[in-house]
Amino acid sequence: MIEEMGMDPISYATVKRWLSIYATEKFRRRLAAALEAQHHPRHHPGCTLT
Repeated sequence: MIEEMGMDPISYATVKRWLSIYATEKFRRRLAAALEAQHHPRHHPGCTLT
C-alpha cells in the first residue's frame, strides 16, 4: 500500500528500533488525534457528518 502511494517503505530495522515508542498509549492517542483532525468532516465540503 505504501508503494502504491509513491512512498518508500521503511526498513524492518527501523520498525524494530521505534516499536517501543509506537506501542505506547501516548503515541496512539497523539496519532489518533492527528488523524481525526486531518479527516474531520469540517475538512470535507458536502459531508453531512458532524
